[in-house]
Amino acid sequence: MKLPDPADAATGFEVSIVYEGEEVFHGKSLPAPAEGPEAAPGGAPTKLALPLLRGRNEVTVRTLTSPARETTFPIFYKTALRDWIESILKALIILVLIQFFVVQTFYIPTASMELTLRPGDYIMVEKVSYLFTSPSRGDVVVFQFPEDPRKDFIKRMVARERDTLEVIRKRLIVNGRELVEPYTVHMDRSEDPLGQPQYRPYRDFFGPMQVPDRSIFVMGDNRDKSHDSRMWGHLPLFRLKGKAFLVYWPFRQFGLIRHEHGPFKDLGKTPP
Repeated sequence: MKLPDPADAATGFEVSIVYEGEEVFHGKSLPAPAEGPEAAPGGAPTKLALPLLRGRNEVTVRTLTSPARETTFPIFYKTALRDWIESILKALIILVLIQFFVVQTFYIPTASMELTLRPGDYIMVEKVSYLFTSPSRGDVVVFQFPEDPRKDFIKRMVARERDTLEVIRKRLIVNGRELVEPYTVHMDRSEDPLGQPQYRPYRDFFGPMQVPDRSIFVMGDNRDKSHDSRMWGHLPLFRLKGKAFLVYWPFRQFGLIRHEHGPFKDLGKTPP
């Protein structure tokens, strides 16, 4: 876009605006007097307010010289309200993309992961790590529940593909060695709201089984109040949604989530 020469513009100019093929404005700006209350330095032309309409305005500027010189250029105009709305929409789109591809928030409704996560906690889950690496033992993962993919579950991964796993009197045995798990709790004698005991023997004795390829085995930290792989089997890797990394609410619980995998120890004599 080439504007008229400033030397020509000093003699004055006229402006026309065409909107959607129709001229909606035509005006002139003449040189100001060199002296008096309306004087301008060098007799520069007076300012001209342009009544722009929303959208594309074709503006033509023509000097009042002989011969006249002119140029035409577009001006795209939008109101402050529209600019504000567009900014909000862009921010929402970015937020949705982040939620879908990068980080998602979740609410913890049950006690299956106590004491690591408590009912009422709000957490953040990142979805990038497992695109490039496999989950590790001890990771706290969010996944689609295999029996109803519309539901999301959160558990701790305790065994990976081809691991042999067994639970003996609450002790977790992986590949023939006991896993020390300081993050677990057991509540055998607790009761549900209907007064029925929640103790279930298969939670204390399970297996042995080998985890299939492209699958993992997950369990809740609160072993006696968790509906996990002991009940519904291994978790296919394609069901993983991400790795939990932060509790952000309530504020007193704020902090990074522990991805712990206790040390192995050799099996001693099985207690009676």
